[in-house]
Amino acid sequence: MILKNNELTVTIDNLGAEAKSIIKNNVEYLWQADPLYWKRSSPVLFPIVGRLLDDEYIYNQKKYHMTQHGFARDNEFILISYSETKVLYLLKENASTLKNYPFKFNLYIEYELIENQLIVTWTVQNTNSYDMYFQIGAHPAFNFLNGSIVEVNKQTNLYELKGTPNINNIKKNIKVTVIPIDDTSFLNDAIIYDNIDEITLKDNKKSITLKTKDFPYLGIWTKVIEGKNSPFICLEPWYGISDFMDHDKQLIHKIGIHKLKVNEIFKTSYTIVIN
Repeated sequence: MILKNNELTVTIDNLGAEAKSIIKNNVEYLWQADPLYWKRSSPVLFPIVGRLLDDEYIYNQKKYHMTQHGFARDNEFILISYSETKVLYLLKENASTLKNYPFKFNLYIEYELIENQLIVTWTVQNTNSYDMYFQIGAHPAFNFLNGSIVEVNKQTNLYELKGTPNINNIKKNIKVTVIPIDDTSFLNDAIIYDNIDEITLKDNKKSITLKTKDFPYLGIWTKVIEGKNSPFICLEPWYGISDFMDHDKQLIHKIGIHKLKVNEIFKTSYTIVIN
């Protein structure tokens, strides 16, 4: 589906309800999923963010297997409504998801264009007769190279990775202002902060800003191949985080997990501003 206004043209794929293109003034801002580097552009992460310890979790004394970032990104969404500047998708549980995630749900994803902004809204509804547990996150990749900078200007916690998607039980409270991007930035995998309200990525020609108020975590990442950064940078607002190395694998104990009571609704949004 294509959304368009006087500022932006945005393309959304039914598979994963994934944004595949954001164009302003004939410039493509979103990574075009070159499989030589990374085959995705802006996947939605659900019902987990990051990686489970040993790719498994325990719920009600039963062990379940789930790969990194969950299954939403690889499922076809149902188109609910569409206009020139807004589209709404829905994903519900199915036989495949129930094998690895014993919860029924409605996951609505809405994209809306307002001037130079793309507003992404997620709504999660628990349709079970019991409590539901989940995480959700975004993973947009932007066409920025080494030499770009990330601006944050925030006192925050930095979570420590050591070349593994799982997290050491260590965090450092630091003042973040400007982060230069080079081939040393992601040698230990993603950079993860908490409680970042706004973050800007820029080079000498263009910039984008993510407004992520109330998101508890934010990751910055690119894929490192033979010691070199790939030609994109991801800014990732998350309601959730990878398992810590000392996690007991119990889903209800997972750091950053969210619980919804019967019929309860969780709703949040973030905004991509093309400056």
